[in-house]
Amino acid sequence: METGEEATSLRAALCWSYQTLSRPAARMFRLLCTRPGPAVTANVAASLAGVPVPQAHRLLAELTRGNLVTEHPDGRFALHDLLRTYAADLADPLSDAERRVGNPPDAGSPPAHRR
Repeated sequence: METGEEATSLRAALCWSYQTLSRPAARMFRLLCTRPGPAVTANVAASLAGVPVPQAHRLLAELTRGNLVTEHPDGRFALHDLLRTYAADLADPLSDAERRVGNPPDAGSPPAHRR
C-alpha cells in the first residue's frame, strides 16, 4: 500500500478520507472489517455496531460518500480488499468491549485480522 512517497501513498490517501469521518462512521468502518464475507447489509452493520438500522444507513451513506465502502445495487455494502486491510489495521486498538457490542450471534468466526 506504500509508494515510497508519503504525499502520494495509498495509506496517506486512505488516512485523509478516514479523518473526514464522524466518530460513529469511523467506528463503523473499523468494525466492518471484523465481519467475514465480501459485503454486509445495513441490518448486519447495525447489529455489528449496536445501532438502530436507520442510523446504520446514515453511517454507511457517509462511508460511501467518503469512498470507503461501495454500495451494491442489491443494497449490500462492501469494502475493497485494500480498504478492509486498512480498516483491520485501524481496528487493532478497538477495545474488546467495542468489538463485542452488537456482534450478531452468527459471527462465531474470529475477525479476519486475528486469524
